[in-house]
Amino acid sequence: MLKKINNLASFRPDAYYHVVNRPNNSEILFRSDEDRCFFLDKYKKYVAPYADTFAWCLMANHFHACIRVKSAAEILEMTLSLPEDERTSPQRKLVTAYRNGETLNFHSCIERQFTRLFTSYAMRFNLMNNRKGNLFYRPFKRVEAENFSHLLWLIFYIHNNPVKHKVTHTIESYPWSSFHTFECNSNTLLRRDEVFEWFGGRDNFFKFHK
Repeated sequence: MLKKINNLASFRPDAYYHVVNRPNNSEILFRSDEDRCFFLDKYKKYVAPYADTFAWCLMANHFHACIRVKSAAEILEMTLSLPEDERTSPQRKLVTAYRNGETLNFHSCIERQFTRLFTSYAMRFNLMNNRKGNLFYRPFKRVEAENFSHLLWLIFYIHNNPVKHKVTHTIESYPWSSFHTFECNSNTLLRRDEVFEWFGGRDNFFKFHK
């Protein structure tokens, strides 16, 4: 089973993380399917270029994601390809450090991408709901996976979250998690084949979840 460790781990290239965030004051985060689709679209825009995703789940008042930060080379290539005026402050500092042969701060770049996701979602959410102020809890939780067993249980934990919170009776019946992507063969950014390999094949993946 999962155990609690550092909730504010630093992001490192090639490392795996459980990312969680929720709104302030126990508010509802997703009030409609349109909200959920918008969040996933912004996740694809801001986070996916810098991290591979292995599982996700959108609950009414929080979300979960299992990610692996891309390699240092991939992050640098992505950042260097951006026009200078489109780079965030951490990205500009990363480029400067790279060119000067200094220590590279990848954590700030990845953290900022999540912040951009949260900000873009909050702006629309506030506008649609006549709301003002911060929406998401700060700082957001990120727990680094300790080992391979931790990763397997994390995938299950994320997919099982609706059952844990008694929103639904079965993993299969909840529509807003990555579990359904594993059931089909459609194109996806989710690292589906890699996850199947972790569990020893597709059949074992579904047996584990049952």
